[in-house]
Amino acid sequence: MIDVHSHILPGIDDGARSIEETCKMLRESYVAGFRTVISTSHYLEGKYISNKQQKEKYIQLLQNILIKEKIDIKVCNGTEVYSNINMLSLIKDGTIATLNNSRYVLIELPMNQNNIFFKQMIYDLVSMGYIPIIAHPERYIYVQNNPNIVFDWLEQGSLLQANYGSFIGMYGRKAQKTVIKLLKHNTIHFLGTDCHRAESIYLKINLIREKIEKEVGKEGFYNISYRNPRHIIENKILKI
Repeated sequence: MIDVHSHILPGIDDGARSIEETCKMLRESYVAGFRTVISTSHYLEGKYISNKQQKEKYIQLLQNILIKEKIDIKVCNGTEVYSNINMLSLIKDGTIATLNNSRYVLIELPMNQNNIFFKQMIYDLVSMGYIPIIAHPERYIYVQNNPNIVFDWLEQGSLLQANYGSFIGMYGRKAQKTVIKLLKHNTIHFLGTDCHRAESIYLKINLIREKIEKEVGKEGFYNISYRNPRHIIENKILKI
């Protein structure tokens, strides 16, 4: 499996607090069945502003540690960028790392209010050849109230990433009901753990996998946990 959304780098954002915790999280991810983890540290102006090059150095250091500890996982660079009208320029100047340096960009939207400049931001990205991935739409209040809003995003050229934890109620009952509804309507294209701590979501993956497979079958789970994410790693266009 490929984890397309994680906060494993230490001290970069609100994720892992030490390199020891990072390594523990990755050991847990390996046991859960992941072989590639994309580190998507937050980018939020005024709060989390580490750039692509800084994170690349962390990842190189981490990869060396993983080799010594014989943890067979590839860690890729990336960003979970809070919606920003300047996103395109931030990508071009190397501030924001796309997912594994691909055409795919992971975007977080406001939780409680739909972004007024979101359409323009998506248009700008798509027109320059990027593919926006909306992080955990099931957690947004306005999607919970009106799940059909995601069809507008898909028509604009976006794809959707759900959190594993949403399927077991980690973000509340409404998020759980919404993610299942989105899954049944084939609007979820990727899964991510959105992990921030050790001894958390990676320990629950087997249970969550069973729940997802009950809804869409083994092939459905395979598609959103591995097949589709391979398009990110290989920088290929996912046709839906």
